[in-house]
Amino acid sequence: MKKIFLFGMVLIFGLNLSACGKEKEPVEISIKEIGELTTLECYYHLIAEYKDDSLPVLGLVSDIGYKKVWIECDGVVEYGIDIDEVEEKQKGNKITIELPKVKIQGTKIIVDSISEPVYDSGLFTSNASTENESEAMKSAEEELETLAKENKDMMKQAKENAKESIRAFVDKVAEETGEKYEIVWKEK
Repeated sequence: MKKIFLFGMVLIFGLNLSACGKEKEPVEISIKEIGELTTLECYYHLIAEYKDDSLPVLGLVSDIGYKKVWIECDGVVEYGIDIDEVEEKQKGNKITIELPKVKIQGTKIIVDSISEPVYDSGLFTSNASTENESEAMKSAEEELETLAKENKDMMKQAKENAKESIRAFVDKVAEETGEKYEIVWKEK
């Protein structure tokens, strides 16, 4: 009985020693687990207009047929990156992450912010119609999209926010596993 007990102790002690000699492999991290990454919402104030120019009468400049509609509203743009386009490589505790360009993930006019239309019209011309108001709103949506694409500062901020979100994700994994990771950023 003592021999079995002694053999058991040697076996357990031997297994514990063999586990101590192996270096622990770092946990593989997958950035794609984050899901969609909207990193910035930006609000814009817009003044949209619809304009129907006047018609010349007998070759003279006139304001017959002239009408204009102005609508004031606010819009929201969502900037972010497509997480499926993120390329990541991990070698030990070093993670190289290549981020794609920031994209506009959505734009929308805030319906509650739409003002009462303001009209102006020429002689013998009726005020603008609902159709003209719709054209003004379409103009606001196009202007919002254009402003969003041209705003390089917001694109840059969205990319920095994406990096911070990814860094926070990696730090959370590191905290849970007791590992330390180094992130190297690359741009596409």
